[in-house]
Amino acid sequence: MATLSVICGPMFSGKTEALIETVQRAERSGTRVSLLKPALDWLHPGEVVSHAGTRHRSIDVESGEGILLAGKGAEVVALDEGQFLEATAVAALLDLVRGGADVTVAGLDLDFRAEPFPIVEALRRSANDIRLLTATCTRCGGQATRTQRFVGGLPAALDDPTIVLGGLETYQPRCERCYVAERTEA
Repeated sequence: MATLSVICGPMFSGKTEALIETVQRAERSGTRVSLLKPALDWLHPGEVVSHAGTRHRSIDVESGEGILLAGKGAEVVALDEGQFLEATAVAALLDLVRGGADVTVAGLDLDFRAEPFPIVEALRRSANDIRLLTATCTRCGGQATRTQRFVGGLPAALDDPTIVLGGLETYQPRCERCYVAERTEA
């Protein structure tokens, strides 16, 4: 029976590394694999790239229809940056599972406001397997479950846009205590 798996957590928790490892393991066994990512993630067109530097070719998709086309015939469909998807993506991914593909989606569970990303939350509700990863808080070294966004060295205003692409210069993993303290201090 085909399954839906979700790998989620804050930035720098190894979600993309885990996804690429899933893809490579399936490829080594001769399984037909499609690795996808939202076209909105324009930093690396045609590639999924982890913060650790691991790279793998991928197909950029823009919609649920694009997901269905790119995943057609695959036994394993892996999708990175699930938080960037539109609502039609959930139905498309579930259609692929019903069609017999094992689907794994990696994405942020919470935005920089510590609010759930609706698409990842919807996928988690339907998932057979959920891997919640943590990072290391770059402020205290504790277990990070949050992502802090910075603008000019200060935590971003809560009314800033939800989606802003960036790496360590823009985002840092935080434990809940440091996340709240930093926002209170700002």
